[in-house]
Amino acid sequence: MPKKMHKYLTIMLVSILLITPLSMASAVKIFPLKKRIIEDTGTVRYLKIEGGFFEIIGDKGTYFAGKLWKEYYPINLPSKFKKDGLRVEFTATIAYKGFVTIQMRG
Repeated sequence: MPKKMHKYLTIMLVSILLITPLSMASAVKIFPLKKRIIEDTGTVRYLKIEGGFFEIIGDKGTYFAGKLWKEYYPINLPSKFKKDGLRVEFTATIAYKGFVTIQMRG
């Protein structure tokens, strides 16, 4: 391959690699949370994966980062609410920063 053609192909490839992530990032419409406190009703579910954990499947859900989220992972669910299939009304604070678990639901 001639040296000049190699140079053009390299420039084209680098340009594509730089432009693609930028175009993908601008394609996602971000919906920031207007408030970190949410209110919803839903159903408590117990999942037997990753050691087992409880989640709440919300009825309305919350828009965040361009997606409607209806699955909530309560980190301090009182034991009286740890019943699979229990209908609940809840108020919660969304913890989406600095929060890591081993549960891989999603």
